[in-house]
Amino acid sequence: MAADVDPADQVMMFAQEPNANPVSVDARTALLKDPGFGRAFTDHMIMIRYHEGRGWYDARVTARAPLSLD
Repeated sequence: MAADVDPADQVMMFAQEPNANPVSVDARTALLKDPGFGRAFTDHMIMIRYHEGRGWYDARVTARAPLSLD
């Protein structure tokens, strides 16, 4: 990113990778009747890579999966 560009002016585009096995409409409706914390999850999640000097990049909406943290 150029030093003279305000990060607030940047627009990040998200690639979309739909979940191949989404929750059915009936199952989703049942879950949302009483979702509770930590019991109902979305089919998708956001993944964005970061590298010092480059900033945020490779943004995508993808199927929900376990998170790996270093």
